[in-house]
Amino acid sequence: PLFDIPFVLVATGIAYLCRERHRIRQDFQSAAIGTSLFLAALLAIGHILMQPDYPFAPGVNPGIAPYLFFSSYLAALTGVPLGTQYEDRRFPLTERDRTMVILGCILLSAVIVVVVRIVTPLLPSMVMVPGRLSPFAVWTGGIVNAVVAVWALWAWQRRRSQALTPDGFVNLLGLAAFVWVLGLVGFLLFPYRYAVSWYVGGLARPFGVGVIFVALLREQAWLYREPCHRVQDLEQLHEASQALVTTLGHDAALQGYGRRLLEG
Repeated sequence: PLFDIPFVLVATGIAYLCRERHRIRQDFQSAAIGTSLFLAALLAIGHILMQPDYPFAPGVNPGIAPYLFFSSYLAALTGVPLGTQYEDRRFPLTERDRTMVILGCILLSAVIVVVVRIVTPLLPSMVMVPGRLSPFAVWTGGIVNAVVAVWALWAWQRRRSQALTPDGFVNLLGLAAFVWVLGLVGFLLFPYRYAVSWYVGGLARPFGVGVIFVALLREQAWLYREPCHRVQDLEQLHEASQALVTTLGHDAALQGYGRRLLEG
């Protein structure tokens, strides 16, 4: 729980911010990122509860936790290519629809946990003694997450090449995906519980979510600066018009405006 609990808290908070962002923008990007992070947080809770060596989970099959660990990574990574590739797509939702999405994530995470518990005895073991992931776990988790990671980086690069101006939000989404992939690859190369790579893999998830939080803050700062600049432009225009009226006099100014209206 050392890194899973911070990830759950931060990912849930970012999912809520994306929900509020969607309420304003009605876009697919906000819905995709918020939904994927909330689902990843729920799976991380399942990963905590299915640890075999914690006092609150005695007798749990040790092969269940790796499935939930990789599923949590997969859910978080999936939101990046979806949010990047379909950034400009409209996706209107009502408040009832948003509530249904939240309930759907909870239901889906519960179904994933139940399915994992059912299929774990039927598949090759995910763990080996002493606390090492089996080759089956390494290859399965690596390949599945690698496909989504390649999709995320491809969508980021494609969006970056098509954009006329730099998109800081999309770039930070790509950075978050890179952080997650880096942490996961390190753990797959040295797949031992309580090894340094295990802690790095756990730390990569909350750190990547923190990058998305920075992206949201950066966007809010830009949205605040934009109306400020417009107000400044309007103030300058008002001052110029006042100076024009003072210089030409009211009659001359009215005649000039009248001529411009007639000519237009």
